[in-house]
Amino acid sequence: MQVMTSDRALKLMGPWFGPLGSLGGWMMELMSVLVRHHAFQLLLVLSALPVSRFAFLALEGSPRAAEQRRSLADRFRELLRWVLSSGSLVFGIIGAWNLGSRSLQWPPLVFAVLVGCQTFQNVLARAFMAIHRIQLRGKQVKGFVGGQLVNGTLQDFQGLEVEILTEDGTLLLPAMTALRFVKRGTGTMRSGLVTVPMAGVQAALDAGKKALEPNTKKQKIKKLLVIPLALILAFAIKSRPPVGRFAYAFAASMYLSAFVIPPPLVLVLAVIIFSFGGPCGSLSSKAIALGVIVSSVKQLLQKPPAKPPVSCAGLDLEKETATLLWQGKADAAEVEAKMQEAASDDKAGASLKKHQKKLRVKGAVFSLLSLILLTGVVLWRPFVFSVEEAVGKVAIRLVIFGMCAGLSLRLLQYAIIPQAARFAFPSALGALCAGPGKTAHWLLAVNSRMAAAAAASAFLLPQVGLLQKILYHTQMAQQIEWLDAWVFQISTAYLGCVLSVQVAKFLRRQLPWRPPQLVAPVVALSKAITVGTCGAALARCILLAVGSPGPSSAGPFGATPGATSITVGVLLAVLALPCFLARNWLHRLACVFSSSSSFWIRFPADSTRVVPARLLRFRGPRAVLRPFGAPEEVEVPAAELKGASRGELRPLRVTLSGAKQQLSGPLRASLKQQVGLLQRPPLQPQVHVAEDSVQVSAFLDRSAPLSQVREIKSALLLAAAEAAS
Repeated sequence: MQVMTSDRALKLMGPWFGPLGSLGGWMMELMSVLVRHHAFQLLLVLSALPVSRFAFLALEGSPRAAEQRRSLADRFRELLRWVLSSGSLVFGIIGAWNLGSRSLQWPPLVFAVLVGCQTFQNVLARAFMAIHRIQLRGKQVKGFVGGQLVNGTLQDFQGLEVEILTEDGTLLLPAMTALRFVKRGTGTMRSGLVTVPMAGVQAALDAGKKALEPNTKKQKIKKLLVIPLALILAFAIKSRPPVGRFAYAFAASMYLSAFVIPPPLVLVLAVIIFSFGGPCGSLSSKAIALGVIVSSVKQLLQKPPAKPPVSCAGLDLEKETATLLWQGKADAAEVEAKMQEAASDDKAGASLKKHQKKLRVKGAVFSLLSLILLTGVVLWRPFVFSVEEAVGKVAIRLVIFGMCAGLSLRLLQYAIIPQAARFAFPSALGALCAGPGKTAHWLLAVNSRMAAAAAASAFLLPQVGLLQKILYHTQMAQQIEWLDAWVFQISTAYLGCVLSVQVAKFLRRQLPWRPPQLVAPVVALSKAITVGTCGAALARCILLAVGSPGPSSAGPFGATPGATSITVGVLLAVLALPCFLARNWLHRLACVFSSSSSFWIRFPADSTRVVPARLLRFRGPRAVLRPFGAPEEVEVPAAELKGASRGELRPLRVTLSGAKQQLSGPLRASLKQQVGLLQRPPLQPQVHVAEDSVQVSAFLDRSAPLSQVREIKSALLLAAAEAAS
């Protein structure tokens, strides 16, 4: 193994596969060490930083008044906080050094001890503000510190603390905490409402986005520096071969870390490299270690997706005006002036129609691409075999499968099939297609990359040396073919599992939601048969996944897979039937143990409107509730309260007064395309048309951010504005 982790790997396997061989040998040596001695210590090392952060945040103190001194309890809490947070880091560093069998040095321990000290952090924060000349006075601060809401204005430093002027007086906040608020940008965020003509609402939205997200000079300079840096790197690679090997190994490591290895595993690999010093022995191996570390740091520092800076918040059809909500760091007067100017332009009326036309064209293009991708999913193996038979040159095969791999990865990021399903299918079916659509993308991505890897092995291995050529044609070719078939079988089985679950959900929702008392046993039996049939298909997919590639005639306990699947399906149906028959009693028991007292219910019973109601009591398997603002009581089956608690849902309501009848069609079409809306009855999206108004009601999960609610509402209002104008 020492041969593979040294420079001799380059001599044995060549300049292209030498770095990968060095990394593989180092990983095997590392795993043998972990299995023999310190496998359990790896979990302790990885949990050191989260435990330290939890202890530091959990014991954070509340801001104190300027005239108030620290009490003895506060000083003890700060000491306990320092000991727990720093102690976790110290034990993590000791464990990391023990994993690598290296002698422990004192500088990391001193740094770990100082990091958990609030005084040391405040000193660093003051130095950082002085170097970057960050001004505090006048900036707004709003957030929770130590469980207390702080809302005020930053004033000046008082030692290592910052004064905050609030309505209740002056509070003192640690300098590091104040820097955290300033870096978050809460003090510079502004918001406002702008009223524009309804016909120019899309032009105003585009102008507001450009004003709030300008293309700065720094971004332009970065784009211009890419070309000279690429030329310098190409010249260095051509003139110095070691630089080329370093760049190749670094790029391969970054590619593997970004597209192949999952993010948690990348972080684990980075910690191991830090503990063991990396796969040493060659320049390429060090480049691989550097690439993994850079990729892990990049994923840690990756920012969440930006929220939409401008959205449509209201629509007045009688006055033909729209209200836009904007949030950003730009000057309020300048942003509003640009939006008003863009909306009043003569060509502004065509922007909204162009936007809606682009959405329709996008749906058509995505539907066509989805048909092509689904055809590729069904005919992937015949396609691979036909390419291998028709194309004799391995290099051309590598180019074909490499292009397929790159395209599949890009389409996986865009989620073409789920978006096309929302355009083409009804709302309930389109939402259920999200899971199978993503799985189909994943199947194409995994199998195309496996085919590209097989073609790369067939192209590169024989050219490295005579030994690799003999090994490839005698053993590796059959192993790669078996691995390719195994990956296809696993991915196909996973797609079958997802389809089985989604089909079961769809068929269950097609059955009556609130059946009459006489038909309830028949409906429960139908649901049990549906669960059993889809459970049999799910068991068959699982047996396909655990079996070896190729035809298999026996399953567990010597039975055939078909018999095993039928047995599982019958067992699931027998177990599901009493659950469906007694579901109201089971949900009544669940409501007793929950703390929810208000739910969303359908009221009146013969309508589709959903209103909030307070739970009063249970009467047998039925729940008695009183809608808010209504004197009468309502009885509903207890099963209807499942997932309908007000604490679990986030409602979305859009009301257009003075609306016309033709708005209902565009609103329903726009509702189909929105992601995250619940589709289970009675919470599915509804469009209610009255004589003088149109109301849209929908629900999202409580975990959905408010920015998503604003996006959906803005999309609905834009569709209504385009139909009304």
